[in-house]
Amino acid sequence: MNSTVMIRSMLAVVAVMSFAGCAGNTQLSAASMCASAGGTYSAQAQTCDTPAQTARKAADMCQAHNGYYDASAQVCQVGRGQ
Repeated sequence: MNSTVMIRSMLAVVAVMSFAGCAGNTQLSAASMCASAGGTYSAQAQTCDTPAQTARKAADMCQAHNGYYDASAQVCQVGRGQ
């Protein structure tokens, strides 16, 4: 993963975690998680293509943020009370 993508991903995680601390539970769409990493999301395949990695599964992206992925809604729940 190149450093720019990693920095963007970490900033997204910090933002999510700060909101999760306030709200208790945050939902992120798989498309927005992918876009924040600089990628293009495929809703049909539920994968994210970034310059550093192709076909990364949305569920794996969510789990990397310690979240629960709901495949039917294509959202990641991060925070307390999952």
